[in-house]
Amino acid sequence: MQTEMLETQNPLPYRRQAHGWRSGQAFAKPRLPAPAPAGDGAPRETASLLRAAPSGAPGEFVRNQASKTASSAVTCLNGYLEGLATDHHQRTPMPMKPERTPFQPSAPERLEAGLPPSRWQSFRSLRQTAGRCRRHLDVQRLWFRFEEVLGRLWRPFTLFHLSRVPVQIHATYLIYPVGFFAWDRCIENASRGLLKALVFLLVFSCSLLVHEFAHVFTGRHWGIGSRRVLLIPLGAMAELESAPRGPSEIWIALAGPLASFALAGGFWLALHAMGPSVRYWLSGRYWHQELRLVFGFGCALNLVVAIFNLLPCFPMDGGRALRSGLAVLIARVFPQHAGRAFLIATRISVRYVAWLVALGMMAVTILHTQVWIHLFVFPLLVLCAEAEFLVLRTESNPSGIDDL
Repeated sequence: MQTEMLETQNPLPYRRQAHGWRSGQAFAKPRLPAPAPAGDGAPRETASLLRAAPSGAPGEFVRNQASKTASSAVTCLNGYLEGLATDHHQRTPMPMKPERTPFQPSAPERLEAGLPPSRWQSFRSLRQTAGRCRRHLDVQRLWFRFEEVLGRLWRPFTLFHLSRVPVQIHATYLIYPVGFFAWDRCIENASRGLLKALVFLLVFSCSLLVHEFAHVFTGRHWGIGSRRVLLIPLGAMAELESAPRGPSEIWIALAGPLASFALAGGFWLALHAMGPSVRYWLSGRYWHQELRLVFGFGCALNLVVAIFNLLPCFPMDGGRALRSGLAVLIARVFPQHAGRAFLIATRISVRYVAWLVALGMMAVTILHTQVWIHLFVFPLLVLCAEAEFLVLRTESNPSGIDDL
């Protein structure tokens, strides 16, 4: 009965498409073995059942037990075959892992569809995040290194010490005037032009140092020390340890232009000391004309530096001398304002003199001389003057009330 049920429920052959089975290979239908006769030739299970059977009806008991065993076996086998048939004919086959193609849905799309990202997508996301972090750290590290190098280049470095005062040069000094002289003189002839540029640059730098060390030595005479002398593209500056007050500021401010006038006179004498005998001795040398050019350049340069610094445009030497003279005059004429004479003189020098001189020089530059660098120099000087005046006013009047 059980065998007939199997034959009616499974009329079609079962085919396996994977796991080593060839396509089209059919399963053999199970057949139950015929029941063995009871007696001496019976199996061990039947013999054990006979021994365990009651003495009244041994044959009926054995038949019942054998029927139950066969029924359970057929039920198990039937379930197994039904499971196979359902797996391969009724269920959708289990999807294989898709290939990693560009058409594979991205992680956000999978999340929108309610699916977690695949392992490959998680790995790619982690790798991209690590790459971005590494690039960010590399850029950050590169920027910090660039900032450190730029900071070192921007800071002035010391060339030498003269009379216990460090002489420092700013990095921008290598652009102007060093680069300017090198480019201007190397256009004609590279070898001789570079030598000319070096000589002219030496004369230029030495003239500026003579001017600034005149301030340094005069300030030391009045008991004011100097921190350094700095070479910058617009010239040079001597940094004093404290601001001079009173008549000492006049002498310290005028010492630089006087030294430049003296140096210009020395170059003029050297230029005109080349009499006929010296000219005849130098006539056979190729550097005769270059030497005259150097002396003429030194004389003109020092005259320009002296006259330019004597302009009453604070904070230049002429403006400082004017401020000091006004402070002395105000203290003597108005004794009641003697304590504020220095601040009043600074205000007059900055607001009523420096601005007028700067605007006048800018107008002369536009209309006549066309030395366009003055359009940058004079506004910068006025800004420095205003900054120094504001510092002095804050120191003298911490409350901030402007009663001038």
